[in-house]
Amino acid sequence: MDRFETARDAAFALRPDEPVYCFRPSVLVEDALTFKQAFPGKTAYAVKTNGEPMVLDVLARAGIDCFDVASPAEFAAARAASPKAELLYMHPVKAQAHIRLALEAYGIRALALDHEDEVAKILRIVRGLDLDPKEITLFVRLAARGQAAYELSKKFGAAPGHAVELVRRIAGVGCRVGLCFHVGSQVEDTDTYERALASAAWVRARAGVPIVALDIGGGFPAAYGADPRRETPPPTVEYSPASTDASLRPNSSFSRPMLTATPR
Repeated sequence: MDRFETARDAAFALRPDEPVYCFRPSVLVEDALTFKQAFPGKTAYAVKTNGEPMVLDVLARAGIDCFDVASPAEFAAARAASPKAELLYMHPVKAQAHIRLALEAYGIRALALDHEDEVAKILRIVRGLDLDPKEITLFVRLAARGQAAYELSKKFGAAPGHAVELVRRIAGVGCRVGLCFHVGSQVEDTDTYERALASAAWVRARAGVPIVALDIGGGFPAAYGADPRRETPPPTVEYSPASTDASLRPNSSFSRPMLTATPR
């Protein structure tokens, strides 16, 4: 592999006709460790953002041992980089064959959903494999709206009232229940996270069943070069309101949620 001090040096030396992929492992490690140190919960890398083996290998060596995966190819890529890594299957719409592969071959025990059909598919396979439902955590994905470069609520997520029904159904079949949301990509309005947390708290309060984990997704903004039109820099990780979960503090009837984030 060719090595250059800067991307400019690579461009002048190679004079490529096609875009060139440049990788700076030290920058990736620094970013991963900075986020992991700032965030008080579990950090999971979203493989969909970049599943190149060299990227996953660097992250695994840096200590990232949890990966958000969305397809069989991502299951395999994450496990190849880190054989003992925890995998979270957080795509809310899944083929039955992929669910079975996740549960049986990869030992995945955390899956996301936003519709009753997914509950039925997962439960059918759990029973077919004779798995204990108590070993399975099903995350109900909440619709979350906010200011984002790419907003996802039109594509995924259950409305709060629907989410309450899903939470109760999941608890009723014996699985552990989690809540999750993804507010979109490049979110610079930090209040968006506050609103999503408030929605999760509302669902938990009305469902009346233990919530064992909260996945706050990704969307944390990153600076991409210098933009002369920008008046203020994007919020930093150190400022992220995701560093607190005050709206989801436990009370006598709920277990303490485990916070998970998937930086991108």
